[in-house]
Amino acid sequence: MPSADFPLPHFRVSVNGDDSRPRNDKREYERGKVPQALFYSHYASYFGDDRGLVEHSSDVAGGRKLMVIGDSFDNILERLLAARYEKACFVDPGLYRKENGVQFDPEDFVMSHSIDDLIFIGSDSWVPGSIEAQG
Repeated sequence: MPSADFPLPHFRVSVNGDDSRPRNDKREYERGKVPQALFYSHYASYFGDDRGLVEHSSDVAGGRKLMVIGDSFDNILERLLAARYEKACFVDPGLYRKENGVQFDPEDFVMSHSIDDLIFIGSDSWVPGSIEAQG
């Protein structure tokens, strides 16, 4: 079976400013330590659960910065997207305020973090004015 691993740089990862815990349990899965609990979220455990702000930093040359605004659909792509940037910020607007204590302001975030590139990923459930957001 071919490997799905790609040559990626070493990342320093923080979740809502906390870099003391790993982002996911991928390495445990690779060692064969797969939780067997009924209804366990293997997707969240392997790729990382949904969080308000996840930041990947690396020593990639070029100094470019990426911001991804999305939902759980971006979890699987975080490392691949971050691989070409010195810093990549993944923001889930639906969780940002709850986990960081302030309303997410995209314009302020772009300016204060000197973001070069912006990507939107996922559903529109968090977009103000969308049918899903209106309930």
